[in-house]
Amino acid sequence: MSQRMTRRKEKMVYIRFLDRVFFRNTKESRKLGPMVRETIGWLVEDCDGYIRLLWERSVEKLPHERMIILKPLILEIKEVDLE
Repeated sequence: MSQRMTRRKEKMVYIRFLDRVFFRNTKESRKLGPMVRETIGWLVEDCDGYIRLLWERSVEKLPHERMIILKPLILEIKEVDLE
């Protein structure tokens, strides 16, 4: 039994960004600022003010949950070569 594999065209990227996390369960929430986070995924949309990133997907195109990162919060973005 073979599965048909289709290759998608989105770029795989690594991103470091500032995450504005809500610290609800800590007494020190006023002292904490945005946290530096990192993620990797497929860049599926690149708009003026934000990008949409997909970090899990099916082989065939289906609706997905996407992460939205505001561009002013991005510290670093670089393409990842999977080949």
